[in-house]
Amino acid sequence: MAEELDFHDELIRASTAEPFIPFAIITTSGASYKVKEPEFIICAGDNVTVFRRAGGSTLIRVYAIECIEFFDSSI
Repeated sequence: MAEELDFHDELIRASTAEPFIPFAIITTSGASYKVKEPEFIICAGDNVTVFRRAGGSTLIRVYAIECIEFFDSSI
């Protein structure tokens, strides 16, 4: 039996990791939202809010998340 992934738990682990490692949330539609700092993401229930440094935010439903990809923030 394949391991079932719980993206909500993965997001919590990624956003609270010490040290923090920047990551991107990739949705089922192919959109990518970079989280470069832990203060720029809020996970609440079935919703994830990603904030942008320049202002504004994006609401993502957990069921619309395809995967999480970690990246080098110096790029």
